[in-house]
Amino acid sequence: MRPTFRRSRIGGFTLLEVAGATVMLATAMVITAQVLTLRSAQAREVERRQLAGQEAANLLERLTAVSWDKLSSQPAATQQLSRDTKSRLPDGTLTVAIERGTEAPASKRITVEIGWRNRSGELTSPVRLSAWLFAPEATE
Repeated sequence: MRPTFRRSRIGGFTLLEVAGATVMLATAMVITAQVLTLRSAQAREVERRQLAGQEAANLLERLTAVSWDKLSSQPAATQQLSRDTKSRLPDGTLTVAIERGTEAPASKRITVEIGWRNRSGELTSPVRLSAWLFAPEATE
């Protein structure tokens, strides 16, 4: 008489099938965790870029509201990032430049640039906005 081998069954599945399903489930969970981590990092970077864009737009609006005669590099040098922006942009930097136009009509170009470091410590591509301000026309 030949010995018969019985397969171990758990609820109708062999142990090999259960082990295979467990490995596939674990692999899927690891991949899902990696995707969620990457998505979270990208969402934070998008949020930082939007914050920097809004901050730059607000600052540019304030500078364009300054009268033509008072607009120079001095008021621009005193500008700083808001407290909220400083806390949310790692190593955030603000650069404001005011340049006189060389052609008529008389103009000034205002450039606001905000940069920061990403989570690996590298400088990101900065947000840069510019506006032109023209001298008021002389009235006769």
